[in-house]
This record gives sequence, structure tokens and C-alpha cells, in this order.
Amino acid sequence: MKRIVGLSFVICISIVSAVHAKSAYECDVVYPAKGGSAAKLFEAKKIVWVGIDFRQLKCVGPEKGFIDPSFTDDPDKDKNIRMYNFKLWNEQIRTNDSIHVLERIFQSKEVKTDIAAMMEINRKSTGKIWSLEDQSWGVSIDVIKSMISSYKTTEKDGVGMAVVAKKFDKSEIRAYFTLVFFDLATKELILAADYMTKPMWGVSVYTWWFDSIKYALKKTDGEYEDWADDYK
Repeated sequence: MKRIVGLSFVICISIVSAVHAKSAYECDVVYPAKGGSAAKLFEAKKIVWVGIDFRQLKCVGPEKGFIDPSFTDDPDKDKNIRMYNFKLWNEQIRTNDSIHVLERIFQSKEVKTDIAAMMEINRKSTGKIWSLEDQSWGVSIDVIKSMISSYKTTEKDGVGMAVVAKKFDKSEIRAYFTLVFFDLATKELILAADYMTKPMWGVSVYTWWFDSIKYALKKTDGEYEDWADDYK
């Protein structure tokens, strides 16, 4: 009887774990259309990490899920999020093990970072970030193309790689991004993939949402091989 109960418990845990894992991550290529080509991505000899673009980000849910307690009563709390969290998240990708993940994914290519322009773009962004209600926020391909055209990078050749942050939803415990690759010389969009990730851990606003960003980059390792089969 004990053996049966124990086995049932293991099966139950396995099922719950499988469901959780499945719901924790989704990725769909949204550009080019099926049958299109993204050959430039796979032919490039250099990949340049440009950073995370937060201009379109909406944070949905309780305020305490996004803002350091010291910011809560600050009338400039949206500005403080930009000056602190946006800056720190971009800096940490460069110094965290995430950059080594990119080096592993693109092991046959030179991998560089060039985030200065993105840091300035985020610093100058305006508008309300936080909202109590889900606004079903979406960012069209045309808007993404326009955003890419504003990236004034130091690197002028190769393929740029950036993340467009769209929604951090505290009520769903989900983060939504679009990962983009583009020609640094022409700013032409090469490939765009929508990601949904679920933060796995975190003891602060910073680590909670940063974990979801790192998770998306790590999952790109497996996606890249599939993209090569489908869009090369």
C-alpha cells in the first residue's frame, strides 16, 4: 500500500512538473512568414548584442510587483524604473553568464556587445509603464522595424540582436518579449520571434523579471537550430 501511495505521489509530481514546464515557455517566429528566408542570420560572421528595448513595455498587476518600495510614493516612479531597473537589466546581460550563452549559440561567429545606444534610448523614453489592468499589449512588426531604425550602434556590420520587452504581467506571472535580428548596416529586420517566459525565482523586483529575460536567451540555444532548418 505504501508503495502504491508513493508511486502515485511521484506520478502526480511528474505530471505537475511537466505541465509547469510546458506553460513556462513559448516561442513563435513572427517574421519572416513561413517559407521566407533569414539567410543573413546564418551566413553572418559576427553577432552584436544591442540590448533590451523597453520603450514599449507595460507592467501589469500590483505596483509592488515592479517597483522598489522606496519608489512607491514617488511621483516620478516611472522615471525611476527607467533610470534604475532598465539600466541594470541591460548592464547585467553583458556581465552575467547570459553573454556566454550567446557565445555558445553562435560559437562559429564573433560575438560582441554594443549597448550604449540602447541605454540612451531607454533613458529618454517616456510614458506610463505600470497599469493595474491587462491591456493585451502587443507590438506590431511595423513598430518593431521602426524601433530598429533608431538604433545608432557603434558596430556597423554584421547582425544585430536585441530584445523588445512588451509586457511583464504580475497577475499571470508571465513576461512577453520579441527577440529580433537585423542587418546592422541597413537596419533591415531579418528574423523576429515572440517569446513568453515565466520567472522561475527571484527575491526582488530586479531578480524576478531579470530571470525571465535570461530564460528567453537560454532557450534560444535550441530554437536557433530549428530556425536554421526552417529559414536558412
